[in-house]
Amino acid sequence: MTCCGIYLAIVILITTVAFSKGLCGDGDSRPPCGGFAFDVSLYGALGIGAIVTVMVLVGIVLRRHVSALLKTSAIVYATSLLSFVLPLRAAGNKLAGAIVVMMVLPIISCF
Repeated sequence: MTCCGIYLAIVILITTVAFSKGLCGDGDSRPPCGGFAFDVSLYGALGIGAIVTVMVLVGIVLRRHVSALLKTSAIVYATSLLSFVLPLRAAGNKLAGAIVVMMVLPIISCF
């Protein structure tokens, strides 16, 4: 819980600094600060997940002991990213086609 609080404080601090520097808020080409904070937290979470996954892969390649929980989290992280990428690639980079593929695949897997 402490890590989540620290991460939230970092996101708020970055957004506050961006607002004071005029990088977000009302303006012609500036994003709203809420969107800016969401982007910082989203890309930060993706970066943290990617770093953990790379560390797990390096640990496996170097034959170090990697805990089962870290291996599972790396697998879940990679699978969650693939669940967005694969339908989009299967539909030829068309978002509407990807949505249809994502709706049909769970039904097909039931059979």
